[in-house]
Amino acid sequence: MGRLSKQEQSILLKTVLQKRNPSLVIILDRLGKVPLTSAEREQIQHAIGEELSASGIDDKGEINHYGLELDDLISLIAQTR
Repeated sequence: MGRLSKQEQSILLKTVLQKRNPSLVIILDRLGKVPLTSAEREQIQHAIGEELSASGIDDKGEINHYGLELDDLISLIAQTR
């Protein structure tokens, strides 16, 4: 982990959620203040996973730099309570 700063991770997360599941963007205001439910965590991880599948893998099936950033976000959300 650590490819992006916390601010960059926040921006990336918001961008991905706006693209993949805009209804989840409102949850971002609570991140770090109020615990996420397991369902919210799963929904956010699913949205990031969709983005990773669509744009984070190169033509050879290898995870690219963007995919590594998304993978870091998935791990970060898994740790967020």
